[in-house]
Amino acid sequence: MAADGEALLEWVNSLEASSSSQGAKAARLEDLADGELLLEVMRDLNAEGFRGPGGKRRPALPILLDGLLEHFRGRPGSGEAEAKRLLRHAESSEGVDPAGLTRLVIWATLENELPKQQRYVEACQELSFASQQAVMMIAQQFRDMDPEGGSQPPTPSGGASGFRSPLISGALADRRRLNSDLPDFLEVGLDAESRFRRLKEHYIMLKEDQERWEEERASLRWEVEAERGKRQEAEEAERMARAELRLAEEVRDRGKEDQRAIFEIRLEREVASCREELRLRDREA
Repeated sequence: MAADGEALLEWVNSLEASSSSQGAKAARLEDLADGELLLEVMRDLNAEGFRGPGGKRRPALPILLDGLLEHFRGRPGSGEAEAKRLLRHAESSEGVDPAGLTRLVIWATLENELPKQQRYVEACQELSFASQQAVMMIAQQFRDMDPEGGSQPPTPSGGASGFRSPLISGALADRRRLNSDLPDFLEVGLDAESRFRRLKEHYIMLKEDQERWEEERASLRWEVEAERGKRQEAEEAERMARAELRLAEEVRDRGKEDQRAIFEIRLEREVASCREELRLRDREA
């Protein structure tokens, strides 16, 4: 499980539990090897499950690994197997890989039904884009792989699958498709030629996806331009209709004024005619 060490450090240093326990941030992954900082994280998540033996002073790392083993016992995915492997290394002279230990703790904070689980999901969503990708890959690998390397069915929506960053959900969908369609070029034990061939297959598929995205983007751009042109034509037609309506109203108003003027002229003539007729009758009388 390859994950960027900077992403692991960013995750640890972003948590309130880790920053409040020692007052200083982890500068290197080696600072996490003793388990002290990560144990504080798990105690914040589940204090009851990571208390350790009462009345005895015991190093943090065994307490952390024992608690993680119990945490993952019976759960789907490879968390339990990874906890057993790290516990064996801790009991031997090999030592524990701090990166692997941190990945397991990350998965433990996401794969649970505890009250604070949502807070750790939200903490992951506050990470940088690259760190979000790394955390999502960790969750996917732990969830989808059983101890023998096979596939597991997806977890219910209440588990770690609730962590979905809108920025990377599409990229993860394509990555899952790549993982299902093509052989893994990171498989342990591959010779250089086979690894290069598999990597080339991934590259070709990604280039095809990129070309498809470019075509879709060009098509969408054309549709947007077409819609913009239609909108401009509609606005121009509306402007012309308004201008014609104003012109028709002006013509109507002028017609009314002309009719009023003609009526007044006729009225004046009729009045003058009536007066002249009355004057003639007065003379005859």
